[in-house]
Amino acid sequence: MFYHLKIFLRSLRRNTTYTAINIAGLAIGITAAVFIFLWVHHERSFDGFHPDAQRIYRITSAFQLEDNFWMIDGSSHLLIEESKNEIPEIESTAVNYLAHFEWVTVNNTVFSVIGNAAFVDRGWLEMFHRPVYGSIEAFGNHPFSVALTASEAEKYFGAQQATGKIIRINDVDFTVQVVVKDHPSNSSYRYNIMASIDAFPTSKH
Repeated sequence: MFYHLKIFLRSLRRNTTYTAINIAGLAIGITAAVFIFLWVHHERSFDGFHPDAQRIYRITSAFQLEDNFWMIDGSSHLLIEESKNEIPEIESTAVNYLAHFEWVTVNNTVFSVIGNAAFVDRGWLEMFHRPVYGSIEAFGNHPFSVALTASEAEKYFGAQQATGKIIRINDVDFTVQVVVKDHPSNSSYRYNIMASIDAFPTSKH
């Protein structure tokens, strides 16, 4: 055994260039395989952290805009109540509308808002979030309520507790009713600001 090992090592020393190319290729191949495995594992883990993730379903909509061009929307607000009435197995629903907030004002300090905001109903918080503190019930009972992620609340209020505080979103005052945990990287929805859907401009409420 040692004899064959000695011959092998001697062969490697004689052909250093060939050996270096093979070792480098092997290292690159293993590294690429590991990264691909980690990426696939991450993609397959999306939204699996939610309680009862296997029982949550997403309704989507397809719109034909022109010619044969179709747009797929990741939600279908109009079908949710109809589906709930027609399918008794549906236990609860959650609704969200993307919000185009531009700024948040807290104690005369203006913060720019770049995406990651939505109008949501109480069911959204109950289905997808675990509160750090605050009351989802209060969020559902007051139309101008807002929920913040922990990092967003810290950005506005530092170490102070955010619930009960007022923030001005664009030109409307909202009361912070609940603070939820930050979203993991494998979450499909990463809203940092979630205002009550009852305050949505075109809401029927």
